[in-house]
Amino acid sequence: AANKLYISQPTLTTALKDMETELGVNLFQRVAGRLILSKDGEFFFNRISPIINEIDSSISDMRSFSKIKKPIRLGLPLQVGVFMIPILLGEFKNLYPDISFDVEEGGGLDIMQMVENENLDLAIANYETDFSSNLSYQKLFSSDCCFCVNKNNPLAQKENIDVTDIINHPLAIIKGGFLINKYIHQTFALHNKQPNIILYTNQLHTVKSMVKNSLAGTFLIKDAVLDEPTIVPIPLKNEIILTGGIITKRNRHLHNDTKKLISFLTKRFL
Repeated sequence: AANKLYISQPTLTTALKDMETELGVNLFQRVAGRLILSKDGEFFFNRISPIINEIDSSISDMRSFSKIKKPIRLGLPLQVGVFMIPILLGEFKNLYPDISFDVEEGGGLDIMQMVENENLDLAIANYETDFSSNLSYQKLFSSDCCFCVNKNNPLAQKENIDVTDIINHPLAIIKGGFLINKYIHQTFALHNKQPNIILYTNQLHTVKSMVKNSLAGTFLIKDAVLDEPTIVPIPLKNEIILTGGIITKRNRHLHNDTKKLISFLTKRFL
């Protein structure tokens, strides 16, 4: 028995004696130089065998389950997704074609909360490190917040924009917990003004459409409009630079596929 368990005979003997002491019965009796189960031992064996079998079955099921490929639950704000999704579905998928994603789009603040609540494996988003001490942050990039207008808008000729230049300018804003929204409201508040928001929407393409048709301006990160020839991103006079990168739950186990993604992004951006 000791050989089958890959332990020494004295170790096995000590373990059996400890078990008998704990239970307060003799589990074995020696007959003709052999150890056999006593009546108490047979009773205990019959009671515990189904439990051991159930544990063995559960371990086997979990090992099989862990081999099933599950998509990475990824939080990706709309604007970051504009430049990040082509990288993930292009470069990363070429390296790891068997890894898939379940993407949750939304505001960076909302997505960070989902990571903290363990509804997401990780997020690639703009962040503030003081959002939560339960999260781990790894910087990958910086994003310039710009005021975006149609290329024919007179403001498009300006090198930079001050809030006083756009106090009454109609705005289209992506609603939700976006860091840009937070900073813009704070900036207007410093001038004791309210932004002239004529449209709140969940859709980034709707906001861009409003700008393209000269119906409104908007605040977006520069990378979100680089592929839009009719939209001009104008830097802010008082710069707003957002820090972006990988956000995970601190001390939470990461699956191998998630680790591969983090390693890829680290090498890609740093």
